Amino acid sequence: QEERRGEERRGEQGRAGQGRAGGEERRGEERRMATKGSWVELLSDMMGTKRFGEAAILSMDGLTYGASPGFRVRRREFELLHASFFNGSRMFQLGLSINGRKYVGISANPKTVHAKAGSSGVICVRARNCLLVGTYYPPTSAPQALITLEEISREVNVGLYQTDSVDSNLLHSIKSSMSVEDD
Repeated sequence: QEERRGEERRGEQGRAGQGRAGGEERRGEERRMATKGSWVELLSDMMGTKRFGEAAILSMDGLTYGASPGFRVRRREFELLHASFFNGSRMFQLGLSINGRKYVGISANPKTVHAKAGSSGVICVRARNCLLVGTYYPPTSAPQALITLEEISREVNVGLYQTDSVDSNLLHSIKSSMSVEDD
């Protein structure tokens, strides 16, 4: 009986080891297979969470990679938003305007910026190569919106979205929007 138990233990350890290795291999395959599209799919996924009323993806220079219909972050709005990641004092003094709507600055750090207007607000998260901006409205709370946008940011940061390149249609759209005077 003792010998039989030893064989069972060795068999379980062998299967457990195979399971771990096989599990790691499967997760690697899932990651490769789960690589998502570019900016358009990222925006679609942000809006698909149902946490955001509007959303935008901006370059670190303020170019719009994607935005929900009618949602726009103007050049001056972007400049204050971008500066707020490094020093929120101006945002706390002046507030933050996004898409022409004025918000009161709530918090700012190198990763996230949060501003509110009544029971709604705007959350902005820095990813490795873009800024994710989302407005939320009740019944979504600030923590729900923040957690959702931070998770999407993590997905961008680990490469689940192919956001390192800009396709030619998007590039044309960006160049066209740059030629329009910004207010």
